Amino acid sequence: MATRDRSAIRVSSPADLVEAVPYLLGFHPTESLVVIGLAESGSSVRQVEVTARLDLAPSGVDEPALDSLLRVLSGAAEAAAVLVHTDTIAGDPHAVHWLTDLVERLTVRLAALDIALVDALMVNSANWWSLSCSGNGCCPTTGTSRRPQSSLVAAEATFAGLVALPDRLALQASLAGEPDELRAVLTPALGRAGSRLTELIGRNGRQHTVRLERAAVMKAAADCQGGTRLSDRRLVRIGAALGMLEVRDAVWLAIDDRSLDASQLLGQLHSRLPGRHRAAPLFLLGWQQWRAGNATLAGMAAAAALRADPGYSAARLLNEAVELGMDPRRTPPLTAGRGHRLPA
Repeated sequence: MATRDRSAIRVSSPADLVEAVPYLLGFHPTESLVVIGLAESGSSVRQVEVTARLDLAPSGVDEPALDSLLRVLSGAAEAAAVLVHTDTIAGDPHAVHWLTDLVERLTVRLAALDIALVDALMVNSANWWSLSCSGNGCCPTTGTSRRPQSSLVAAEATFAGLVALPDRLALQASLAGEPDELRAVLTPALGRAGSRLTELIGRNGRQHTVRLERAAVMKAAADCQGGTRLSDRRLVRIGAALGMLEVRDAVWLAIDDRSLDASQLLGQLHSRLPGRHRAAPLFLLGWQQWRAGNATLAGMAAAAALRADPGYSAARLLNEAVELGMDPRRTPPLTAGRGHRLPA
């Protein structure tokens, strides 16, 4: 399951939908069921509210996965469009029983949620077909070329900072970072950074040390958003600081309430730090992506954090949110006060 919530892309035709999907997901889907939730935005233009994707099995999708997908749309959209991306169907898709059956099931279940199905499309690497067509001449049996007729969707997506990588593997590769042998060089420095924190706590107290390191992390986040590449010394200081739950939680809360964009800092940290030190930045990056609606990358980041540190409970929480298809817009903001702690 993957969702992405973006308000910058407007669609007014089936061709727009086909062109928008890779930007909404972050990659060009293959063998996928994609459902786009839409809201009215004036005249005939609809605004994309939420996008959900499922892997497509040879005979369609299973019911539990479909239930999760529909939960994402419930309450978030007034209308929906369905796109089946597959290269396994040759010829006119209207004659494929499992495909027409899937569209009928979705139509009924969306109607029960008071969501209108505006169109259902089958898309392959070259063409698309409307499965909602009825009667002769509605649309060509050979399909409509995917060659964009207008660059409006691509322009809006680019302006919104969205990219469309070649495939899901390319998106996953964006979390790979530097080779392990380069990361390992920083291990001794991380040990010294940890010892420094212990000394500071012993000399100045934990609260003072937390305030000091929290300020250092926030300053590094601002600098990285401005294009700074952290020195190794500064990188390991920030990496060690995020090992303190109070510091990590301050960053987590700031990301959650959208007062902090730490994506560039977190990208440097997870790309360059070794071993378990990657867990915190990967988790925080995943949480920021999830709150932005990109559950695909959020789930990948959570999984990578758990590989780095299998006991990282905050990453398990994020992974569960993605797997359950929780809508980040309707999930209450985080709170942490006296007597309440965020997950470790």
